[in-house]
Amino acid sequence: MKLITIFSLLLFSFMSQAQDYYDLNWKLKNDEKIAYLTVMEQIDSKVEFPAIFESFQNALRDNTDSEEFDFNQFFEPLYKGIANLSMITILQRQHDWIDVCLIRENLDESESIDSTAFQQILKGIQLRGVLSTNGDIMSFYTKSDQKNLLAVFFQLPSHPVSIGDKWEIDLNWITTDHNFKCDSMNRVNEVELIGIKNVNNDTIAVLKYKNYERIIGNFNIPFANETVPTMFDMRYDAICEFSISKGRWRSYSGILSYISTGYQNAEYKQKYALIEKKDIPRRFLKYIE
Repeated sequence: MKLITIFSLLLFSFMSQAQDYYDLNWKLKNDEKIAYLTVMEQIDSKVEFPAIFESFQNALRDNTDSEEFDFNQFFEPLYKGIANLSMITILQRQHDWIDVCLIRENLDESESIDSTAFQQILKGIQLRGVLSTNGDIMSFYTKSDQKNLLAVFFQLPSHPVSIGDKWEIDLNWITTDHNFKCDSMNRVNEVELIGIKNVNNDTIAVLKYKNYERIIGNFNIPFANETVPTMFDMRYDAICEFSISKGRWRSYSGILSYISTGYQNAEYKQKYALIEKKDIPRRFLKYIE
């Protein structure tokens, strides 16, 4: 019996030592900059606001000569402005941390910079945050929706991981206010190291993202004195490759899916991607100098 126990302990010790652990850290020299073309592209969408905007539109008609206010027509220039602009995220090593700056600008310098008023409003820095070199989000003051982007795009595990290990990121997709009363909720926040591969002497970590949030309850519409059964459902799935040797993304691609009913009837999907740029356009650099 003692021999079996000793053998089991030795086997467990051998297996533990045989398990390889990897540090996923950003590897930038001081003042070094790397940049990614940042894609958040809507690939399918349907949005309606039957509960809240019907009351608002009735009130608008009562106070104007307009028969009907067309929200889609009103926001059309905004959507066009967004479509004509590109986003680049620049990571720069600053002493003991990494400054992250997402910038929206015309990618092609030949394009007019005065095309629309909406484009002028939307240009410039859209997000700014701070990471530690091991991938933790240091900027605790960053707004929740912006911290979500920092988390899904750039947060890394703060400790060594092995294949099969899972960890959480600082992510919270769904937020509501005091007008929502929850009846049920479900949440999964998980990133997993699913594989390691070697490509041209580069050690690559393959990561799988699985983030899911769902809440069901009732939403109170303040100015309509009405309660509407409401559901919010959000899911993010991605498969990404991180170069352990170089300390940066080799490839990054994910899909964000959203469905809601009641207070807001909506369904859309967005493609998330990071594409490394070898040269950073000068017009983007001016925002961080």
